[in-house]
Amino acid sequence: MKQIFLCLLLILTLGISAQKLPTGVTVDKSEFISSTFLFSDSNDVIWSGMPNLSGGLMQFKNSTWTEINSDAFFYDAFEIKKGELYLPSSKGLYYYNGNSLQLDNSIVQLRCIEKFKNKFYISTKFNKIYIKDGNQLDSITVSINAISPSIILDMYVFNNYLWIGTDLGLVRYNGSNFSLYQLPTINVSDPNIKYQYATVNSISSDAAGRIWVGNINLTSTEGGLFAMINDTLQSIVKLYPSLSCEQLKLIPNRVNALRKNASNNIITGLFYQVLEFTPTDIKSYITSPDLFSFINYSYPGIFATTAINGNILLSSDFLFTINPALYDITNYKKEIYPNIRFNKININDIKASIANDGIMFDQKTKLDNNVLPIFEIPSVGCASPMFSAAIWLGGINETSNNLHLAAQTYRQSGSDFLPGPIDTATHQYDSTLNSAYNKVWRINRKTIDDFILNRLSSGYVIPAEILEWPAHGTGNFSRNLAPFVDVDGNKLYDPTKGDYPKIKGDQMLWWVFNDAGVHSETGGISMGVEIQASCYAYSCNNLTLKDSNYILNRSIFFDYKIINRSLDDYKDLRTGIFNDVDLGNYYDDFVGCDVANNCGYVYNADLNDEGRDGFGKNPPMLLCKFLNQPLSGFMYYQNYFDNTSGNPNDAIDFYNYMSSKWKNGSSFRYGSDGINGIAATKYMFDNGTNPTTSSFPKWTEYSAGNSSGDRRMLMSAASNSLKKGETFDLEFAYLFVHDTSTNLFQNYNQKPLQGLRIIQNFYNQENFPVCDQSHTSIKSIAKETALVNIYPNPSNDRITIQSSLLNKDITAIRVTDISGRVINVLKPDSDSGNLNVTLAISEWPKGIYIIQVETVNGTVAQKLIKY
Repeated sequence: MKQIFLCLLLILTLGISAQKLPTGVTVDKSEFISSTFLFSDSNDVIWSGMPNLSGGLMQFKNSTWTEINSDAFFYDAFEIKKGELYLPSSKGLYYYNGNSLQLDNSIVQLRCIEKFKNKFYISTKFNKIYIKDGNQLDSITVSINAISPSIILDMYVFNNYLWIGTDLGLVRYNGSNFSLYQLPTINVSDPNIKYQYATVNSISSDAAGRIWVGNINLTSTEGGLFAMINDTLQSIVKLYPSLSCEQLKLIPNRVNALRKNASNNIITGLFYQVLEFTPTDIKSYITSPDLFSFINYSYPGIFATTAINGNILLSSDFLFTINPALYDITNYKKEIYPNIRFNKININDIKASIANDGIMFDQKTKLDNNVLPIFEIPSVGCASPMFSAAIWLGGINETSNNLHLAAQTYRQSGSDFLPGPIDTATHQYDSTLNSAYNKVWRINRKTIDDFILNRLSSGYVIPAEILEWPAHGTGNFSRNLAPFVDVDGNKLYDPTKGDYPKIKGDQMLWWVFNDAGVHSETGGISMGVEIQASCYAYSCNNLTLKDSNYILNRSIFFDYKIINRSLDDYKDLRTGIFNDVDLGNYYDDFVGCDVANNCGYVYNADLNDEGRDGFGKNPPMLLCKFLNQPLSGFMYYQNYFDNTSGNPNDAIDFYNYMSSKWKNGSSFRYGSDGINGIAATKYMFDNGTNPTTSSFPKWTEYSAGNSSGDRRMLMSAASNSLKKGETFDLEFAYLFVHDTSTNLFQNYNQKPLQGLRIIQNFYNQENFPVCDQSHTSIKSIAKETALVNIYPNPSNDRITIQSSLLNKDITAIRVTDISGRVINVLKPDSDSGNLNVTLAISEWPKGIYIIQVETVNGTVAQKLIKY
């Protein structure tokens, strides 16, 4: 997650034990800070350090909190024997004899304490460690190759070593020498990102005898949790190769405190949950599903964790007791957007979440208010190439000359779009009337084929996906919503009479949304548009990775029908697809565009996409391609609020960006940073693909000397007008291009270009299926030059095949079943005239067949259903 959210403390829900500060202790809420540590001694007394900015030590005993000290900051505790403790603090070393504290202030600014080789090792806040042996006190300075850390944050004794957490990494001490183990780092070149050191701030060990370390650094390391594997600190992701991506995403990027429970499993606490790392699994237990709102999921709000009597204790502004048996995380994985619904396109190699409010690919859950990208390629791993995408659109009212605009980014300031259609009589939105359309419908082609083949069979039950298909609007909503095949031709959708959804691809999602409400994202004036949207994909199970057509398995298609339901006419229409592209590790991305192929793309700035979230060596590209509209503009802007090239604030900013202008109204300039270039242009980083600037040097982010980083890119399409009642249709596709043996770095090479051509040709032809093995080598004819009609279809007796193709040009008509087995091959009888052939099919088994009309120029393929 990249957005930083405010932290708000809400009321506790029932079922979680919460103990506040003891009676008589007054703490100003503005000064309240969570515990620095939690410790349970052998008497089951709980100790908590630093409950407020003035310091202090709290004891929880007999269901009562007692303030033991208010003068010092406490960071750790060590039980000498039952009921007796050493407690290092800012004022010195405290000794608790079971009743009261005694202070030795000969050394101050103490932080951690451990017993190593029968002596007490007490670290300072800085780089010195004191060694207490009875009444004797010695000291050592942590140093590796004459370099000392700035701070010591934790110490831990294991396997006859003292392990020390520092801002240099993990230090091992054997009693005489120090050795350093550094955390894996990633390259971050963006100067706007502040570097942090790879700091180890907590240490523990698991039941398998491995050292674990916690890290609070999100910027320059691979994550927040590491284990010693083969004498090297590595992300703990490598300890769980069989877990799902959803489970692995539970691993936090920042960790404050590592502890062990009674099973010797590592536990750590976050704001909203406790994680337990078993040898084979990652378990999660929530603190309270409604406790915090708008929080950063990776922020370690639980400052201290411990285990006692089978329960887990953790501290933030309160002390929580969690019984793991009662509070499993799986009960709270619910969406929290009250007026937004999601569904997932998941028929092929891309699994992506779609919302019905104009935003694609990100999703927010009730568990933690966390926004995560749901755009995955499971065959590659858990890395995601995309964070979020959304539609922008705007136009000038021809009567008032006012700008009308609707756009989305992250829902942080609100939304410009609402689920459902627009009332065609009142031209308004009503949430009650629209409630039936607050959904994203999904259906598979197989479900439809089974319906066609079996609907008249005894015992067949029509699936809900077909019965509930939103073909017609109710009331004043349009009678034409989700497309369907009208078998009986009465213009009414009735599956009981054989009608069924008309879809593209092997799976299709359909939803409808509008901009008729208040525009809380942009402040723009409503356009009164209804958008009937679909997302579809193909599943080519018979193709291998080496087949060029495999790109169909790694592509998803969109069709946005933008209908003007208002009483206004618009000119200078601009439509944009905003993409917050995060190619794995998003700190090292570049973007560019291909004007000739109407696409924008993101690629890695070097040969290795490092980090826990990265794709590794020879990383992929993600391309977004317009299929039916020319690319009228391409740009990227910075994730800050600069008045020229930063995040858009007002409606005019969004419209300017779609019009190839900066926020201040100036044109994009070719070259450099797009502000100080040599000539006006509509396309940033076009890599020489724009004919109007072909005389200039090729312009890429690399040639411009940019620092790689987090990118947002905007692709625009333009139209002269959108009159009332008119429709502007924008169709586009996402392609994931990856070949671990191919270097795509700085190179817009044949691999993505080939993929773009295949997807465009496939869209133009609309042949189905092209994914069967028997069709992978077919050279197809464009649909506008050769139409083949098969009727009736479906059929159970006879079919007629008609086409504008000439018989003399046809070499064969080949019929195969869905597996590719040849059923029949014939040649038209006449050498003159157009194709017109009748076939008897009554003896064929019911099923799906492919009719291929092969000519000297290529092949046209159509599907036939025999019932």
